[in-house]
Amino acid sequence: MKKCLLLVLTILLAMATRGYAQVTDEILKSKMEKIVNGRALLLEKFLEKDYDKVLELKEDLLELEDDSLLALAPMDLWHLMLWTQEYDALTGYLRQFDSTYYASFLCKLIPGDDQLRAQLYRNSVEGENMLRFNIGQAPISVEDKALLNLLLDWDLQPLSYQNQYKCNNKVEKFLKDYPNSDYKWFLQNVITIELSTLDRNRWAWGMGLNLCGGFVKGKLSETMTPIVGLGLYGDFAYKRLLLELGYDIVLSKTKVDLPLPTGVYKAGSHNELFYFYLDAAYAVVLAKEWSVSPMVGVGGCWETVVNTIFSNNILSYDEIGALEHFYPVVRAGLILDIKTHGAFEDGVVRIKYHCGLSNYGGNVSAIHLFSVGGAGLMNFKKKH
Repeated sequence: MKKCLLLVLTILLAMATRGYAQVTDEILKSKMEKIVNGRALLLEKFLEKDYDKVLELKEDLLELEDDSLLALAPMDLWHLMLWTQEYDALTGYLRQFDSTYYASFLCKLIPGDDQLRAQLYRNSVEGENMLRFNIGQAPISVEDKALLNLLLDWDLQPLSYQNQYKCNNKVEKFLKDYPNSDYKWFLQNVITIELSTLDRNRWAWGMGLNLCGGFVKGKLSETMTPIVGLGLYGDFAYKRLLLELGYDIVLSKTKVDLPLPTGVYKAGSHNELFYFYLDAAYAVVLAKEWSVSPMVGVGGCWETVVNTIFSNNILSYDEIGALEHFYPVVRAGLILDIKTHGAFEDGVVRIKYHCGLSNYGGNVSAIHLFSVGGAGLMNFKKKH
């Protein structure tokens, strides 16, 4: 009898639980439908510039929000309040931002993609001058006006390294002007973005040019003086990883007479190296204004002569061939990038040292090169 009673109670409890879950799902679904419809109607009235109705619909949507549903994301509200000129409400809303309040948005559901946010953003970009004029005329404090203009500076620009760099500087200036500002958390944790997270956070490409110079050791040093030249390279980057494909053309002079089938190539004559390479570098230090990246790579050198008026000899084709040599190279070095924040997404002055080891004439030789130049990376796809 006890077992039968227990079974009946279990069935009743399961039915009650299921019924409660169904009611909860129905309420959630009903609210979601109201939010979706409300957002659609709000967009319609916004495009009609019926801002009184927009204000009414906004308040209705906010009343539908609960612990699990979000009717209007923070960015939606910012744009709407700017257009309805609710400056006191907007500044009060931004003052209350802290880690707890910000985190509460992350666990809420919001209706699927619609056109509301895109249209709000597009109209704000097109009407930026009007929004700024209205802010300037508003009966609010100088600090509030500066904050709202800074919000527009940040919100209406595509997210890029250069734009965020400028915005971070504006935040620093704002907090110097208003060190006890109630907007401090919002500015430092929402508007400010650490630049290192933008520097190579996805595939990018670029190129660079440098001046280089150095010296050789080992077997090569017996025949070749210190070298100087020009380099060109292409960059491919992902996050902190950098791949560099390039070449250096470097000039030097011979130290000794080099024998030829028909004579000698006199000491003091010019020769040159075509030094091409593929390097991989990883930024172990990635600071706001600079980075340091150890590198390793492989390459090769093609050594030939400069058969021009710069040379003491005018050689035949066969004689040039007798002086040409090719040898593979294994490289290692260090790259220092100093950021310039120029027209490139990631413009840098690049200082590089690398040492290439090769087997020349049966003996190990080392080519030490230092280079200084400019480089820039462009993202394949800009993030807005």
